[in-house]
Amino acid sequence: IFLLIGNPVQVLVIVGFLNGFILPIALGIMLWAAHTSITRKTYKHPPWLTLFGIIVALATSAMGVYALL
Repeated sequence: IFLLIGNPVQVLVIVGFLNGFILPIALGIMLWAAHTSITRKTYKHPPWLTLFGIIVALATSAMGVYALL
């Protein structure tokens, strides 16, 4: 990929930018999975972890949007 684009710094910046959008989505999916009926039978996810997870997902989403603008 570096040979095709020719600028490895630009590729790394773009990949880091895309990672900023993928991480909050993945965290949201994990939080949702922790509260599904399948996992609720054997595991009780603490509400404070859910709250902090939502705060982190929103913060990283906001930083990703800020970087986009």
